[in-house]
Amino acid sequence: MFKKYSRVEVARIDLKYQNSFKAELTLSQVREDFRRLWNGRHKNRRLKDLAGYMWSLEYTDLERFHYHLILLFDGSQIKDPYYRGLKVGQRWVERATKGRGDVHHCRESDYRYPYLGRIDAIDVEKRECLLRRGVEYLTKCDQLLQIDLERVQTFGTSAFPQKTTNAGKPRLPKGLRKPRRSSKPVKARKNHVLFGTAGLWPQ
Repeated sequence: MFKKYSRVEVARIDLKYQNSFKAELTLSQVREDFRRLWNGRHKNRRLKDLAGYMWSLEYTDLERFHYHLILLFDGSQIKDPYYRGLKVGQRWVERATKGRGDVHHCRESDYRYPYLGRIDAIDVEKRECLLRRGVEYLTKCDQLLQIDLERVQTFGTSAFPQKTTNAGKPRLPKGLRKPRRSSKPVKARKNHVLFGTAGLWPQ
């Protein structure tokens, strides 16, 4: 992703339900609500600068069925990911769940979410934080639905964006860029994976 975008703006929201409706929730109903929300994202002007996303469906005794959603926006176009997340949460409550839903908006100031807000391509530490504290949380095994009889998707992500050009400002720190071709023999550096794990960004 950071080969294409020099910076991204990150938001996270938790999509859940009001307490009075939790006991009657069914898996099919929850999945339909999320489908209603997410299938219309291409028509939502608040998401027109969306660069990528990740979501997971979980179940706990306290919250019952709920979704975690991480949104990654093109940082050259927006500087207000929290506001964009607010609008997605509003759509979840008012339209997708028809008033039955609830939402928790994660704040950048909360120590539990140090990966939120702006991430520059050269900020290796915060990129690693996004992977370790953001992506891996969504893919943890202890709360993901364990359904053997039904093939239910409990995690989803956007396709990895392809690099469109080599022109412009370098996206990686100098020490991590691939060496340029030369007539002289050059010793290549070992590849570094700074963001993404196998299977999370399908090609």
